[in-house]
Amino acid sequence: MHTATDQPMIFPRRAPANSHEPADGATTKWIRCAHVVSTVQGDSTILLDARRGQYHTLNEIGGRVWALLADGTTIDALVSAIQAEYDAPPDRIALDVHAMLAQLQSAGLLVHAR
Repeated sequence: MHTATDQPMIFPRRAPANSHEPADGATTKWIRCAHVVSTVQGDSTILLDARRGQYHTLNEIGGRVWALLADGTTIDALVSAIQAEYDAPPDRIALDVHAMLAQLQSAGLLVHAR
């Protein structure tokens, strides 16, 4: 089964800023599941859920979020990092990040870090 989890986040890349420190607001950390393997193919990130044998495709921004989740991070930090790199309203970025995390969690690809 192949599902595309990349639909919500589509906005132009922001010009690089001089410095960027992610916001540290929310305390709940999210992390990628260990049974999920990923690879980058062009602008897409392909995820393989080794337990279920399912592939998922993320767009460029979804792939960036996936990369930021490698060591576990908060929603606030994700939103801040994406906002620093892409030109979109903060409210839209926050909604899209929340939606993506919900999709990833629902698909069994993401869990709360302990």
